[in-house]
Parts: sequence; C-alpha cells; structure tokens
Amino acid sequence: MAEKNNKNDSDITKNNLSRQIVHSINSSIITSRQTDDSEMKMINASDPTKNINTGFKDLKIEDCFDKKIQSFPSVSEVTSSPSEGATNEQPSASQATSSLKDMQINPQGGGVTSRKPTLEDIFAQDYATVGQLLQEKKYDEAYGVSRQQIRLDPAVSGSKDLVNHYRCCMLAGEAEEAIRTRNQLKSLFKEKFQTTPNKIKTFADTIRGEGKDMEANLFSEIADDFMKPGSHGGVTSLKPTLKDIFPESDAVGQLVQEKMYGQAFGVSRRQIKLDPAVIGSKDLVNHYRCCMLAEETEEAIRTKDKLKALIKEKSQTTPNEIENFADTIRGEGRDMEAILIYQIAAEFYGNQSLEGLVGIADCVKGVYESTEVMLSRDKGLKPIVRTHVISLMRDMREMIRRSDDVSEEGRCFLEVKLF
Repeated sequence: MAEKNNKNDSDITKNNLSRQIVHSINSSIITSRQTDDSEMKMINASDPTKNINTGFKDLKIEDCFDKKIQSFPSVSEVTSSPSEGATNEQPSASQATSSLKDMQINPQGGGVTSRKPTLEDIFAQDYATVGQLLQEKKYDEAYGVSRQQIRLDPAVSGSKDLVNHYRCCMLAGEAEEAIRTRNQLKSLFKEKFQTTPNKIKTFADTIRGEGKDMEANLFSEIADDFMKPGSHGGVTSLKPTLKDIFPESDAVGQLVQEKMYGQAFGVSRRQIKLDPAVIGSKDLVNHYRCCMLAEETEEAIRTKDKLKALIKEKSQTTPNEIENFADTIRGEGRDMEAILIYQIAAEFYGNQSLEGLVGIADCVKGVYESTEVMLSRDKGLKPIVRTHVISLMRDMREMIRRSDDVSEEGRCFLEVKLF
C-alpha cells in the first residue's frame, strides 16, 4: 500500500509541476514577457531528472524488458523441479490491474484509451521473472504471473509465451489449463506454421535430447494429435517453420555481446518479419536495439512506429504514464530502451497544447540524460548518437517549433530552457 501511495504521490507531483510550468509561462507572456528568478526556478523544477521520482514502484523492470541485450531466454531456461515446493501465493490485484490516470486527450490521437491492457501488460512479465519463480519452486505464483500475460490479446503474446505458460500450468498442477494451452498451440501450428507431424515429432526428439523434457512432451502430444485420422494436420505452406518461430534463443544476444551488430541485426530482422501472431512486443523492443546498434536508423523508426501503434491499440495508458515508464527504465540503466519509450511518449503528448509541449520538453531531457549515461558506459556508441539520437532529438525539438496552437513566446521559452 505504501508503494502504491508513493507512486500516486509521484504522479500528482509531476502533474502539479506541469501546471506550475504552464502558469508561469502564461504569466510571463501577459506581463512584460520577462521571467524573474523565481519563475525560472519553477521551470527548472520540471526537470524529471532532478526533482521527480520515477514512479511505478510496484513495477519490476523485468516485467517489461530483458535486463541485457544478450538475454534472450529459451522456452526451457528453467529446469523442471519436483512440485512439492509449490506455494499458494498468488499475485495481488494491484499487480494484475493498473488505474487509469487523468490526462487531456490530444487531437493527434495519443490520449487516453480504455478497457485495454496497460502498458505494463503489453510489455508483460519477462521469461526471466517466471523462470526465477520456478527456480524458487513458487509454481502457483509463476502460474499467476504467466496467466496474466497469456490472457492478453494474441497480438501482444507470442508462441513462446504459450510454451512457457504450458510449463507453468504443468508445474502448478493446472491440468485443464495446460490442455487448453496445448490446443491453442496446436491451432497456431495449423494456421501459421510450415511443418508436418513428422517434423514436429523430430523437433520434439531434438529438444528432448537437450534436456527439455516438458516442452518435448508438449510437442509430441501436438504431433500425435496431427497424426490422428481426420485431424487435417498435413503440410502447410508459405508460413514460418518451427526453427523460425523457436530460434536459438541466445543467437542474437551472443552476436551483440561479440559486437557483431550487423549480423545480430540480420538475425533479428528475419525473426521480426514473421507473422505478427507469432512475435510479441518484446521482440520489437529487442529488434529496435539491434537497429540502433547496427545504425539502421530507418528500420529503427519503423520498429518504433510499430510499437507506438501496438501501445495505442492495445494499451490502457496515458502520455504521462509512458514518460514515467521511460524514467523508470532509465533509472535502471536501460538507456536504449528508455530512448525508445521517450520518443513514443513525445508523440503521444502531441504539440497541440502547452501541456503537450512541456511533456515533449521533458522527454527531450530524458533522451539527453539517457544518452549521457549510455556513452559513459561505452564510448564506442558515439556513432549511434551522431546518426540516430541527435537526429531524433532534433525532430522532437521541431515538434515544439511547429506547434500552431501555442504562442511563439511559449514555444521560445521552452526552447531556451531546453537548448
């Protein structure tokens, strides 16, 4: 409860600061169009890197992004364990839902959406989180976390999520849901995969040899179902193969670790071009990082636009929440992901109101701070900053300049403050 109150206090503080900024700007325009020292201090208070807590204290960062680019966990990253260690602990209601904060709807279409998954849901519990719970033999809790993700719209959960959920169902003793999950995968195989029952069986034998017994049993059952008379489980065509859908989980991460960014981008790009039904939001985030590292600016922009569309369509969130989320992951050292989310937040704010321009200015500062930290860790990333980050900051500044609905004095005031 205390953590939730802290989060609400942080949001209220930030909204109050934004209102103070607007008031001070309007006051300076009405009077002599000069700002005294006290007004400048009030504007300085809008800097989220100095005065505003990041919020989302209930949110675990692994809920949304891989901790490291090289971490692309496999569907059986956690070894199966005996079930006697299971607990009855279940996720709280606060973990399953997120309150909708008030925010003015902006004419560019980035305002409040309703009755949709939250931003935290779309970038939901990572495999590492569920894996950690399984390692601790907290099977019921792992099942609860996995179930939250799997109940989302299929567009934001992929085939790997289904496989992981099947594991959780089995370990938590949820036999009926395990069967339903297997049937979902079977339907996905029929509709999306280029494969045959024999290929599925061979794939099951292969992963069994790697010690992935639970997944192997799952694929064997699906293969057996396809082989039954009347199952219509024959060859499908012009669809991704099993290896496409379940690639070597650490292949891209290993290439990035070795700083072979061009090759990592190529591998990631093949995966991301699959049918959207078999890729998830985390795949898009990881691909964005590969684009950045490989200096593929145009592809990075396209990937950002896909994520923006996904958030707009599927998420119950506001521009302020998106910015807060970027603050949170920046504070956790996720610099590249933070840059991505700040871009999306700025576009959701829009430039049709003074409040929106203040939000964009905050996002520009967030990108700048993220870049500083990123370069302090690896000066070899300077070319990325030159080719991508500086240009996107320039674009965000242009959003402020191009606003026709805010006075010139207001726009200039923010530009001077920023630059």
